[in-house]
Amino acid sequence: TLIIRNGFYEGGVSIRRGCKPEAPLVIKGESRHAIITGSGSREDAISLNDCQNVILDGVNVTRARRAGILLGHCRFVTVRNCVSYNNGKWGIFTDHSSNFLLENNECFGSQVEHGIYHSNSGDDFVMRGNWLHHNSGCGIHINGDPEYGGDGVISRGIIERNLCQANGLTLGGAGINMTHVQDVIVRNNILLDNLAGGITFYQDTGTFEQGSKRALITGNTVVFPAGQGRSCVKILPTSEKALVCNNIFVSGGRRGCIEV
Repeated sequence: TLIIRNGFYEGGVSIRRGCKPEAPLVIKGESRHAIITGSGSREDAISLNDCQNVILDGVNVTRARRAGILLGHCRFVTVRNCVSYNNGKWGIFTDHSSNFLLENNECFGSQVEHGIYHSNSGDDFVMRGNWLHHNSGCGIHINGDPEYGGDGVISRGIIERNLCQANGLTLGGAGINMTHVQDVIVRNNILLDNLAGGITFYQDTGTFEQGSKRALITGNTVVFPAGQGRSCVKILPTSEKALVCNNIFVSGGRRGCIEV
């Protein structure tokens, strides 16, 4: 376990470590006053590359040129209780990473894009209990990116108990945005006062087989301010086998609650 004491530390930190499940590397902030600021000569403030069984816990990250926290080609990594805010592009960004858990994090103030962006062909993930708010684009954006290698699909994920609030300030997007995503459960999330979409399920490139398929969207509450926002849930052409049930949808009045 590495304890980061309270204070300000220059960003651009790169971590590359493979550990065994019974002996993970834990990097833990002493409190919310352990702050990594900027990204130095790198794009991202904290980069976890080719890591296995690493836990990042309770660290604040801000003012990175690109992402506050990057997971690049990682497996079995946990990021929890972190605050990533006012970064250039993303709060937390993943690249070809799988079997990860993002839990109880707060991401806000992303200047160009999203609070959390899970990209490229990374499977078996959980995003739970995160607060994504006041980001330029989506609260959570998930994209299999067929043009960037792998099978072009993100498979087997759980997105639950997240609060996505007041996102889409300039870029648009959705509170929870999913393209090239298959076999996913989206449950018990609250999407409040977002300025663009609610929950979207779609495909933008690739083959039909790489499209979005098999989603359970249940137990969510989506509420738009009056006169704002798009539909609460939107399923676009070429997507299929989506079950939408037991949700509460309150439209802002510009579009319907459910759009297929």
